[in-house]
Amino acid sequence: SVAASGLSSPVVVTRVMDPKLMELNGRGYLNGHTPFSAYLAFLGLTVAAIYGNEYVIVSNERSANEGNVMYRGLEVNHQYSKSYRFEESFRSYAADAFYEPASYFSFLRPLNDVQIGLLFASFPQYFGSFRSCNVGSKKNIWCGKCPKCAFTYLALSPFVPQATLVRIFGSDYFRDENILTHIRALVGLTPVKPFECVGTRDEAKLALLLVINKCKDEAREIPEGLLAIKSDLQIMDDDLVLLERTVLEEWGDTANLPPEHLTILRHYWEKQLAEYRKKV
Repeated sequence: SVAASGLSSPVVVTRVMDPKLMELNGRGYLNGHTPFSAYLAFLGLTVAAIYGNEYVIVSNERSANEGNVMYRGLEVNHQYSKSYRFEESFRSYAADAFYEPASYFSFLRPLNDVQIGLLFASFPQYFGSFRSCNVGSKKNIWCGKCPKCAFTYLALSPFVPQATLVRIFGSDYFRDENILTHIRALVGLTPVKPFECVGTRDEAKLALLLVINKCKDEAREIPEGLLAIKSDLQIMDDDLVLLERTVLEEWGDTANLPPEHLTILRHYWEKQLAEYRKKV
């Protein structure tokens, strides 16, 4: 992805894992959860201090604010270290702990995952280099079986041509029972949203409806699994209007974006949304 971006002289940071951890991992022990986005925040601030950078810019989306489950009266959020709540806490910590720290913020905070999917569809040069799959990360592949693969495929499907999706992911995921089971959880048909970095339940519902409508518009067969999920959700085509307004068109809190960054994002978002509207 760095090569595709055209960046000629990136700063590369490496880390060393405890060999014992890798040994246990090789014997089948599962990885514990690492709040990786928090790790990157501290690392980014350190690198910025060394190089004298003004900003530490990440790309955490608004969707990360939604938790996975309520447990004993508390919301449990797998993506806490990507949330706006963490961002605010980290900025406060940095202001107290560092002398004139770089400004840490998320460039994509006003947008949710489905909106980012619409934007990403306009950057085909990255289609061959991006990944959002923990299971396949060691082999640099899409595993095609996990919730992250399911959500990424679902979120991009309304905006990327079907043939291109199959080239990216290797197959049509909507024909896979494992993927359909994950989509049922993603849209809220189970009590717990998958403990992965995925979008909100409403985003998954909207993407589902958009995909079904896209199949109709293109005179393609609608996958039976998607129709079954729509039926179980008991949502109608009229619900699409509300979801488009609250998910696809809603501009979130501008949060900590400097004005110049906000202008860039807002301009490109409005341009891409207008172009999408012309197509549908």
